[in-house]
Amino acid sequence: MRINYNQDSMFAWRLNTQSNSLASKLMVKLSSGLRINSAADDAAGLAISEKVRAQIRGLSQASRNIQDSISLVQTAEGGLTETHSLLQRGRELVVQAANGTYTEEDKLKIQEEIKQIQSEVDRIADSTEFNGIKLLNRKNAGEDDSLSDEENVIKTLLRSALEQSESLIEEHYGLKANGEDFEIKLEYDSEGGTLAYVSSLVPSATGGTGTNISMTIDMADFLPASWPNGGGSFIYNDRIVAHEMVHAVMAATLNWGHTSADNPAIPKWFKEGTAEFLAGGDERVQSSLTTESASDITSLMGASGTGWYSDSETDGGVISNHYSMGYTAVKYLHDVIKNAGGSGIKDVLDYLKADPATRTLDDALINISNGSYAAGLAGFAADFNSVNGQSFINSLDLNNEDVGAIGGFDADGGTVKNKENVIPDVDNLTSDPLKGFNEIWPANIELERIIGSSADRLKVQLGSNQGQSMSIDLINVDSEALKIKEIDVAKDAEQGIGLFNKAIETVSGQRSKLGALQNRLEHALRMNENYMENLTQSESRIRDVNMAKEIIQFTKQNILAQASQAMLAQANQKPQAVLQLLG
Repeated sequence: MRINYNQDSMFAWRLNTQSNSLASKLMVKLSSGLRINSAADDAAGLAISEKVRAQIRGLSQASRNIQDSISLVQTAEGGLTETHSLLQRGRELVVQAANGTYTEEDKLKIQEEIKQIQSEVDRIADSTEFNGIKLLNRKNAGEDDSLSDEENVIKTLLRSALEQSESLIEEHYGLKANGEDFEIKLEYDSEGGTLAYVSSLVPSATGGTGTNISMTIDMADFLPASWPNGGGSFIYNDRIVAHEMVHAVMAATLNWGHTSADNPAIPKWFKEGTAEFLAGGDERVQSSLTTESASDITSLMGASGTGWYSDSETDGGVISNHYSMGYTAVKYLHDVIKNAGGSGIKDVLDYLKADPATRTLDDALINISNGSYAAGLAGFAADFNSVNGQSFINSLDLNNEDVGAIGGFDADGGTVKNKENVIPDVDNLTSDPLKGFNEIWPANIELERIIGSSADRLKVQLGSNQGQSMSIDLINVDSEALKIKEIDVAKDAEQGIGLFNKAIETVSGQRSKLGALQNRLEHALRMNENYMENLTQSESRIRDVNMAKEIIQFTKQNILAQASQAMLAQANQKPQAVLQLLG
């Protein structure tokens, strides 16, 4: 005789099984403290949680990196502190020796102590180390001695000048080359002292973009290659490269043709002004205004809007004033368009690049959506040469740190772009820094050799992701670098005063940089700690168990399990009773 469970017993059995299974899972969560113990618990939540955990662990290590870097900076600054004390004592001695009351024999004795100072400066420079890394006898302040002059100039381009210039042009002007060849040439005293220039074949009497684009750099002006800005006497070399890169990208993307020599599709003042606007030209305008008035500058554009100096004009002042005109004209046009609701000079360039075969600046000024001029180029020239343009020039703040570059504080209310930070120093040396051009390097240049020569910079990984890093320049402050090695008070004590003054200024400058660097690292550390704390809270909400909620669920399942067991016991008694009756 076969006896089947009735409906009550089957229900009780299923309830008991489910309750026990859920209670088992809840017990795992409560015992581990985690809501997600396996992917089956929450597949999407697990994936998100693991990504966040990677960020948290990366930030934790980055914080330790920053702390180690702060210790390194403090070690270097400690060595410079002692060097400072030695230089102060040395200066005191040469001032003493310069007095006429001392005999030659007295001066020789003073010289003996100065020699000891020189030797101790060298010893400090050589022995100041952090984890075996020498900090004060490196030569990154000038060109790399292991590289040739040509390689040092190329290194300036590779460090950031090309890559960051291209990035700024795309960001602010919306222009990017389309894979054209771009030849880099190195010459001495090129173009009668021109620091650098871009050349291309210009379509004559037809529209179209330029071809055979190249950039020539005057080696004499680009050395010594003092990084991170590349050095330079009048203006930092990275800003010169940025200016020239604007010409290269504009030639590759805009109408570079003309109907006649005096009627280009895009006037030279606009080409040069747009290039100046990327790198900032406040210094030039400030210089122009020392001899010229604002109306003198605006009038250089001419009534037709095509004014520029002729090749017969060789006076550097006249040419520089024309550059000031181009820069302030583009800056003024940018302001007019923004005030009319547009995005600035980018609106003009967007219109021009849409059809480089036919469109001219005259067309653009008539047809742009905001800030247009019914009379085109002539209308803008009349406006710029009126009280409006002159008042604009006179209103420029030429004395603050901002150099007037697009995207900076003075132009667009952004962060201050001073002489040093117009072109960010990313130190990302690569053999192919440009994305829009196909670079053609000089045949004798070995890029891999240059790229491998960055030992005098330390990279600090500040964050948990690729590219979140900064570089620390290692410095050279031995007696030769400080130019105190040859001081001889017996021969010329007074000269020694000047040399010690310069050495003290140099060390002061280096200590200031290290202090600023330490402050920056400490800010980065606090940011990392705050970021890590917030991410940890977020990850906890995803991964960790809600103890109160799960205990309630666990208690509920226990009650259900106990109830199901009681029901099952009662259900099992029914067949037993039937069997007893049948028996």
